[in-house]
Amino acid sequence: MGMEFLESKKIIHRDVSARNVLLFTESFAKIFDFGDSKELPPDDDYYEASIVLLVVQ
Repeated sequence: MGMEFLESKKIIHRDVSARNVLLFTESFAKIFDFGDSKELPPDDDYYEASIVLLVVQ
């Protein structure tokens, strides 16, 4: 939901990595550290999305 909210506001995180994800339970995580986030210009008509599954040890 958090990444969908950012997308709806035309903001990109720019540093989504394991160190910026807090795991609370096996099925609940929060993304944090938005220091590198950036607002996209209003005329920006493209984006790239992908889903990556990570192993939690």
